[in-house]
Amino acid sequence: MKNIVIAVLGALMLFFILVVVFSVAIIFYSEEPDLTELGEDGTIPLVPRKELLVVTQERDSLTAETQFLDSEVDQRNAQLDSLQELLAFKEATIKTLDDQVQSRETAIADLQTVGVNAQQMARTFATMSVEELTPIVARLNDKVVLDIYKQTSNKRRKFLLTALGDERAASMTDRIVTQKGNE
Repeated sequence: MKNIVIAVLGALMLFFILVVVFSVAIIFYSEEPDLTELGEDGTIPLVPRKELLVVTQERDSLTAETQFLDSEVDQRNAQLDSLQELLAFKEATIKTLDDQVQSRETAIADLQTVGVNAQQMARTFATMSVEELTPIVARLNDKVVLDIYKQTSNKRRKFLLTALGDERAASMTDRIVTQKGNE
């Protein structure tokens, strides 16, 4: 988009330069009487009214064309500024979204690590008896126990709940049922 705007501005400027060059060439090569030369009688010869009118019309036409091209350039510059602001906004939005994606990818990787760790601990707990599990799970917070519970096989879940004790097992069961109801 930026390249298109620059190309349009370049084309307008090239057109403007060509108009000026042709105008100068026309004025330079047109046959005008030399006003610095004196006539035979020592007076300054007058330019015929018709030639003066043509020169004045050409000058006015060139002035109007120059003003038109200047306004076109100003308009294109305003459009370019607007597009640059829009581009900067979109680039900032993309950067923000990229940052959010990166953050979420990191969070997902962290959750996957927690899941793998919980799965490994569930395998270890599966080899233990209720008596061996009880002092360990008593020191773990409920979130960790819940993550391990989710990775434990159905046969071994009863051992984990038994090791938690009545109150904590009931609380954990309530959390599990509530979470599954909300998912």
